[in-house]
Amino acid sequence: MSQFFTTPHLRLLLEAEGKVLLNAIYHYWQNRTIPGELFEFIDKLELQFTDGYRLVLGTDEFADDAMLLFPDFDAEATSLRLMHEFNGKISLRPELGNTQALWENCIGQKLRKIRLQKDSDECYWSNDVLLDFGAEQLEIHPGLEGIVIEPYEEV
Repeated sequence: MSQFFTTPHLRLLLEAEGKVLLNAIYHYWQNRTIPGELFEFIDKLELQFTDGYRLVLGTDEFADDAMLLFPDFDAEATSLRLMHEFNGKISLRPELGNTQALWENCIGQKLRKIRLQKDSDECYWSNDVLLDFGAEQLEIHPGLEGIVIEPYEEV
């Protein structure tokens, strides 16, 4: 798996710039293989914009600490496939994040810029995505399990 975004994925990211954010949806991976215990992490973040455009960011087990884009992601089909494949012990649960403090100042705002780290060869690293909504900036990056979404703080 590449450590850099591909040209088609860069185009998808850039297409989101200037659009107004309608919804931020977390898709939680849930594992119930141990009775009485739930292991859960954010598998995908779906950003929906007022013009119908959507951007789905996430990672997978083969991503080598890289963020991936999932342009054809179908949450319902993925959830059904997981439930059948793992006899109901693994599932995908969507949750609207609009009212969370992290997103409350971003919903209804224009995504001004998506910032990526560039290397010396003009390639863009896929380990971190910064969403710039002007007053609010959010950083998305791979975590130990799934993805981490947090306020960006310049150091």
